[in-house]
Amino acid sequence: MSGRRAGARPAGSDDLMISVVDFERSDLPERAKVALRLSRAYLAHPGVFGPDARAETLEHFSPAQVVELLLKLTAWTVDKSLTALDLDEPIDADRLTGFHYDETGALALDGPI
Repeated sequence: MSGRRAGARPAGSDDLMISVVDFERSDLPERAKVALRLSRAYLAHPGVFGPDARAETLEHFSPAQVVELLLKLTAWTVDKSLTALDLDEPIDADRLTGFHYDETGALALDGPI
């Protein structure tokens, strides 16, 4: 299913996606860049995550925080195979569907945006 969260951005602020896509040249804090390097390695290039990258990651994050980051990446990418196989049919093919999390943390659909 294709649920998307609609998010408001404060007036005058830049689109964070621009900074994330080109994060190495962005003004993001170094800690955020390290997290994005870990994410990039996990998602696309695990073979390039060597001892130097590991050491840099552990300068900014505890081992428990690294595990938490990787578990979040796993949770948010669980649908990659469905997407690759074109089996992720949208709830509404013509519109995005908003969602939120209820008081128990479960996904709750809001309907078309």
